[in-house]
Amino acid sequence: MKKKQMLICCTKKRREEFERKEKPCKKEVEAKQLGPTVQSREMKPETLRSTPNQDFHNQEEMKDLMGENCILKTSIAVLRQEICTMKNDNLEKESKYRKDIKIVKDINAALEKSIKLNEEMIIKTAFQYQQELSDLKTENTRLNSKPLKEKESKERLQAEIESYQSRLSAAVSKHGESMKTERNLRLPLERTQDVSLQVKMSSDTSKVEDKNEFLTQQRSKRQIKFNTLKDKFHKTRDTLRKNSLSSETVQNYLSQTQQQIKEMKEMYQNAEAKVSKSTGKWNCVEERICQLQGENPWLEQQLDDVHQKDNHREIVINSQE
Repeated sequence: MKKKQMLICCTKKRREEFERKEKPCKKEVEAKQLGPTVQSREMKPETLRSTPNQDFHNQEEMKDLMGENCILKTSIAVLRQEICTMKNDNLEKESKYRKDIKIVKDINAALEKSIKLNEEMIIKTAFQYQQELSDLKTENTRLNSKPLKEKESKERLQAEIESYQSRLSAAVSKHGESMKTERNLRLPLERTQDVSLQVKMSSDTSKVEDKNEFLTQQRSKRQIKFNTLKDKFHKTRDTLRKNSLSSETVQNYLSQTQQQIKEMKEMYQNAEAKVSKSTGKWNCVEERICQLQGENPWLEQQLDDVHQKDNHREIVINSQE
């Protein structure tokens, strides 16, 4: 629609220019047509003078012809002056149009250079952003896999702690049974008075004491192992807390990474906006070229060549975008 309006505008301006150029030509033709009339009327009074027997009406006609001759000469002089003025105006306009075309060519060259630089900058920036985006995606994948590994490690440590707690409970239960057996053995020893029985009980007591000592040692070992497991449990809990803090740090880093990706997308959009702005300037130059093309048909072919080059360049830019 825009190109159609521009074409109509150019056609209208060409018609006006043609009519403006046609006007001095008509006046020049009119002056040429008036020339023979003036000459014939200049010759007619001489013919009238050569016949001395003309009456009063012929003298009046001669006066009228001389007056018309003066008027025609004046009209011819005015027409020639107007033709000269129009020629001078056309020369000035032609000089002005040449200057305008030179300015347009300079603007065209500057815009071509600017567009080329913008294309190179955009290609370089896009490649850099793609590389950074690929690195960020790789880092994001690595950070996402890290919490899974930490979760698996936490579950494994929790299973080990539960296993140690189960073993500790079994050891405490076994120790309680041994203490109960010891009490059951001491009660018959206190009640009986028989020496042989006491000897036997003494032997049994010795065995029980040995067994009790063994159990006490086992209990100490179990207690040491329990304390070790307890310390390990506390360390594991602290490690899990640190891992939780590390997970929060990872989440913060992921948020920062997403923010950086968002900023990169905004920078890329700003670069595209700059390209659109350059394209808008280029459209203004095209309108100016069309205006100059309509004002002076003499420059039509040259401006058409420039216009075709610009359209080709714009198609290349759009295909690259």
